[in-house]
Amino acid sequence: MTTERIEPPATEPVSLAEAKAFLRVDGDGEDELIANLIAAARERIERAAGRAMIAQGWRVRVDALPAGRVLALPVRPVLAVTAVRVADAGGVLQPLDEADYEVDTAGGRVAIKAAVVPGRRLGGIEVDVTAGYGAAASSVPEDLRQAVRLLVADAHANRGDAATERAGAGLPAAAAALIAPFRQLRLLP
Repeated sequence: MTTERIEPPATEPVSLAEAKAFLRVDGDGEDELIANLIAAARERIERAAGRAMIAQGWRVRVDALPAGRVLALPVRPVLAVTAVRVADAGGVLQPLDEADYEVDTAGGRVAIKAAVVPGRRLGGIEVDVTAGYGAAASSVPEDLRQAVRLLVADAHANRGDAATERAGAGLPAAAAALIAPFRQLRLLP
């Protein structure tokens, strides 16, 4: 299974003004830096939690359907499945009708109703997903927004060599505690 972001979020869970207020930064000399820190913090939290914060598009590719034809999507929370495509005998991806699959947004799953066999062995099934808590920052849980602020503050305060040395150290404890309830854990068969 592979995933690829096909549409980035249109906004961030924390605005530049909110981050500057949290950092107690006046003026606009560091606006570009702070905006980049916000995006990096969001991405870091999304990776750690296994969840998208702001609505964004993802493409999930699988070689074949698991037994039972129910595919657990790796990006969550699922807002919508916008397309399911299966490779035909010539290897060309063809869209399935919406009537041919069922979406469980709460469980993050897609059930393919008909028995389909992809016409190619690798990446023969694609599912396009919109994932996130919503399109607006206000739809993101406050604990995740606070974790973004904390990571921005940590990165802003620890620039340069200190940041490089700490890069493999994991999330700061306060941010890790805030995202812990949102982490997506998986049991392997």
